[in-house]
Amino acid sequence: MDFQKIITDSRLEHLCTMDPNMFDQFVSDLFKFEPKMKKPFFWSRSGTLTMAVCRKLGVCDVLEGTLPGFIFNELNWCDKTLTAGTVYQTQCGCSGKAQLVYAFWKSASKLYSQLVEGDVGLLLNGSLVTPYDKNRTFGSSELPNLYYPRVKKLTAYLAYNLEEEDVRPNAGCNSESMLTLKADVLRRNITYVCTEQPAFVFHYLCAANPTNKRCLDKAAARK
Repeated sequence: MDFQKIITDSRLEHLCTMDPNMFDQFVSDLFKFEPKMKKPFFWSRSGTLTMAVCRKLGVCDVLEGTLPGFIFNELNWCDKTLTAGTVYQTQCGCSGKAQLVYAFWKSASKLYSQLVEGDVGLLLNGSLVTPYDKNRTFGSSELPNLYYPRVKKLTAYLAYNLEEEDVRPNAGCNSESMLTLKADVLRRNITYVCTEQPAFVFHYLCAANPTNKRCLDKAAARK
């Protein structure tokens, strides 16, 4: 599928909601060049942390690190300075579901979730009252494509700010939101595990904030 033909289709100018399957074939062709992932991860409302942890520690693989994800991550198709002056805009403007980039990530998320296998991880923001939201990309586009036996286990990791290390604001793995996630995963016959503030997240946060009191206390306790 030729990318240029997709984005220059004159019919796009009249759409207010892009077809979420518009880039399926194009993304599928890109994924053919992707090697098997050792530890595939998903994320929801924790993108910056997840991508940094996976990139710098090498403990996980994310969509944004794949060929299609890397090419288009953080590309703003509404910014003419980044698109050689071309305006990719519909009659409904250039925001929300009217964006071409919305359709691209819908295709990428769906096909990524159809590709992963084995044990997968999900990094969530434990500081939120509702870490797992069915209406977000993971709940609506990715989890529905995870099936046993292709996917055997999903481990949900709840990450917290270092300031919340001792007193966490919400109910963690036993919160209503996380119990809903557990039920949704088990319904797919996939083993479910939940972990709060995993060691790899804490290590990354301390590497980025070496003078934080909690990091210094942990280091002193190991001596």
